[in-house]
Amino acid sequence: MSRRKAQIWYTDFMVGFLIFVIVIFIYYRYAYNIDQDPGDVVYDLMMEAKSISGSLVTAGAPSDWNQSNVVLIGLTDGNQQLMQEKLDMFANMTYLQTKAKLRTPYEYYFYLEDVNGSVIPIGGKEGIGLNSSNSDNLVSIVRIVVYDSKLTSMVIHVWQ
Repeated sequence: MSRRKAQIWYTDFMVGFLIFVIVIFIYYRYAYNIDQDPGDVVYDLMMEAKSISGSLVTAGAPSDWNQSNVVLIGLTDGNQQLMQEKLDMFANMTYLQTKAKLRTPYEYYFYLEDVNGSVIPIGGKEGIGLNSSNSDNLVSIVRIVVYDSKLTSMVIHVWQ
C-alpha cells in the first residue's frame, strides 16, 4: 500500500511539472512575439533625432574636420552658424559614411528651409540622406540656425 502512495505522488509531481513547463514555454513564446510598443519606438526615434540634430549644430570632431579625419559631423562654427565648407563636405559624403559618423541605426534625411518654407539646395541637392516619403514612425526635428546671414530651419527626419 505504501508503494502505491509513492507512485501517485510521483504521477502528480510529473503532471504538475509538465503543466509548469508548458505555461513557461507559452509565456516566453508570447513575450518574444510581442511587437515593441509604438510609443517606445517613437520615443527612441525622438531621442535619436535630438542626438543627430545636436551633433549637427556643433563644430564637429575635430572642429576643423574634413572627409578623411571626421569623427563626428558638425556643421556649425559652434555658435549655431552653418559653415558652407562643412555643408559641402557633408553633401559629398556617401549616405553610409554619414550614417556611421552620426552614429545612428535609423534612417535619416536632412535639409534646410528658408523663412518662407522653401528648400535651400546643399551642394546641388535638396537634402542629404534617404528620402523619407515611404516611412513608418517618422519623427521630425527643426532647429533654427544662421545660414548665409539669415535665420534658417535645419530639418531632420528620422525613421525606422
